[in-house]
Amino acid sequence: MREEADAAILLYPAKDAMSKDMERFMEENAPHLMNDAIILLTKMDIIPTRREREKVLSRTRNLVAQRFGQQEPLVCGISAGEALEYVCGDSAAEQSKEWYDGFTRDMESVFHSLSARRSVLVEKQIARLLEELAGSIKEQVSTDTHRLLEEEEILRKYSLESLRKVFAQLADCFGDAVDEEYRRCLKETEQLIIAYAGEGEREIMRGIESQTSILGLSAYTKNECPKIMRQVAREIADGIDSRINSRFQMLAESYVREADRYLTEFQKKLGEITVDAELFSQKASFENIEVPVFNLFSNEDRSGDAALIMLGMLFSVVTGGGITAASILLSVKQKAAQQKLHEAMADFTAKLRKECAGKLGEIRTDLGKWAQELLGSYENRYRDYFAAAEQKQKERAQAVRQEIQANLSCLRELEQTEGVL
Repeated sequence: MREEADAAILLYPAKDAMSKDMERFMEENAPHLMNDAIILLTKMDIIPTRREREKVLSRTRNLVAQRFGQQEPLVCGISAGEALEYVCGDSAAEQSKEWYDGFTRDMESVFHSLSARRSVLVEKQIARLLEELAGSIKEQVSTDTHRLLEEEEILRKYSLESLRKVFAQLADCFGDAVDEEYRRCLKETEQLIIAYAGEGEREIMRGIESQTSILGLSAYTKNECPKIMRQVAREIADGIDSRINSRFQMLAESYVREADRYLTEFQKKLGEITVDAELFSQKASFENIEVPVFNLFSNEDRSGDAALIMLGMLFSVVTGGGITAASILLSVKQKAAQQKLHEAMADFTAKLRKECAGKLGEIRTDLGKWAQELLGSYENRYRDYFAAAEQKQKERAQAVRQEIQANLSCLRELEQTEGVL
């Protein structure tokens, strides 16, 4: 309240001015007002002589100066009653006129002090307002400058070139994952071929041993062996394809999700600085991307025809050679058939393993090409998006920089105004 008031005026009876009561009153009740307070000692006419009145005024000035730090305290002695009587015509005494004249002079001094105090208050208020305004402008300049730097960093970090680098890293990681899966699948493929072919060979071996006649052996190798080998071929094809396709398809789907995550992140960040709803609505999505299906075996492979060609040698061993069945022991035929079976199955598995390795290599190569083409297609598709985002940010940055310059110019004018004040 003291900072907003024109003045603090302290009224105290003159007859008590020389007492300790006045000093105690000031210290207990008005210490926060005394640094520039105006002191009016009332009823000065009670003090009989001019000398005593001057003594009271002098002591009061010294007290205020010493205890409260005023260099030239304004202390006046008045007699409002005497002055009022003179004004009203109730007294024509010379002494009353003297009190009237003194009251008038003292009031002029008080009003002059109030005017000076008001000027100081106004100057302080204006200075405070200017300081607050300058602070607000500086804060706005700082905010705008920081925001521009942030947006420039976002534009640099989430540019099309940055997306290319991220996609390149993603493609490298995908290639490493495909290579690792290729080696794993190659090993598992060989194990499956050996396992299924071995089981088929053992089943046929048991069937050959179980025959009790040359005729039965001939019928078994002609009719039952093809069925078994077709089943072996289907089991190998289905077992390998179910594993291979699911493994590589899972890798491809994971790759698509990662690409989608990166592109979405880039668009989200760019959308924060371009403030263009229509532009940002062109959000990319990989949801409808078709992940390729990879099969090592064709329908022809699944039929087991390749194995049947090899097994044709079994039938020739049993029925061919121009030797009649009756002249050869059944056991000899069985052993010869088993030997040929073993050789044929070894050739079959070796060829199949080689073919699977080649097809797995093709899958690895095709996946790499697919990954690069996928990222390239999305890079081309959203090239305009990134260019538009960059252009929008440049336009906004230019407008903000103009605003910053206007604010800085305003700050310089404020500083000049503060200097004048």
